[in-house]
Amino acid sequence: MKQIQWILCGGLLSVIVIGIWALMSALQVTTIASSPLKKAAQVEHSVQTETPTPIIYQTHSSHLSGFDSSVNKPHEKAALSDFAESDVYIPPIVQSPSQNNTSYSGDLDDHQSYNAYLLEKEHALKHEFIAAVDKKVTRINNLLERGIRANLPEEQLQEARDKIAALKTMKAQLIEELESATVGN
Repeated sequence: MKQIQWILCGGLLSVIVIGIWALMSALQVTTIASSPLKKAAQVEHSVQTETPTPIIYQTHSSHLSGFDSSVNKPHEKAALSDFAESDVYIPPIVQSPSQNNTSYSGDLDDHQSYNAYLLEKEHALKHEFIAAVDKKVTRINNLLERGIRANLPEEQLQEARDKIAALKTMKAQLIEELESATVGN
């Protein structure tokens, strides 16, 4: 009987230890994945109280050509105030209002109607991409100009040029597809 009691006590103790471990792990994940807005508020609060001068280290991309021991050493120091607000890209955090997220409300047995609905959604997606290309190309052009001024390697500059060309090519292709779809109807 005592053996059974010891086994049950050991099992209960292990369940308690595992539960505590799981709770601690969950708290660490919550702390790590805390809201960026809270972190921004904490940073803003600390800036208001202490006003330290933040330093951003910029390293040259010489490590792309091979291993260089100077990669970890700071080459230039720039204050946070040297960067304009438009230099930092912050993606939108909130979900966009649903414009085209309407579900199909027709009869599912009507295949032509459902295919027309799918085609309409596809056309809307293509129009949204076409509208977004100009903004993205402008952004990449600005980054490309900054890269040229910062003397980035030609490979990185060429990558930006290739992205711009690919976006413009895709935009032209989508416009052509949309025009041929409207002519065909």
